Amino acid sequence: MKFLIIFFILILNFNSSLNADFDDSEDFSHDESTDKKWQEKKYQIPTISKKNQLTKINVEKAPNFDVYIDQKTLVIHENDNVTRLWVSFISNRNSTNNQFIGVRCETSEVKIYAYQTKKGIKLLKNPKWKNLQSYYQEIADDYLCLVNKEDYIID
Repeated sequence: MKFLIIFFILILNFNSSLNADFDDSEDFSHDESTDKKWQEKKYQIPTISKKNQLTKINVEKAPNFDVYIDQKTLVIHENDNVTRLWVSFISNRNSTNNQFIGVRCETSEVKIYAYQTKKGIKLLKNPKWKNLQSYYQEIADDYLCLVNKEDYIID
């Protein structure tokens, strides 16, 4: 019992010495109203290049598709830092899905702005930013977030 009392006293003294070293009187307040909020800039959706002008990329998370990017449409807007381009998924049955996407590397998000169908480009009505997952994550990590921004940046 005597041991427990001594142990308890030692713990209290140790705890009070820790608290004595911490000075919370310094003001660490931050005025968030002065922070510049991120805002997506206006963008134009270009026409996708012909298949023979697209660049094939290796995407292991899309095993049933050949994946191509259209480097002619790849741009990074200087003010919002979003990488936008056409991505083409071609199945082993030759079915094609073309998507105009935007990727925010800083937040690991993707947005699909439009699809290309046989009738032309179909804009999504209210596209939303979503967390990068699966093959989008691989495309971003292995290609889009590694590009030299100076080669693709626009005002």
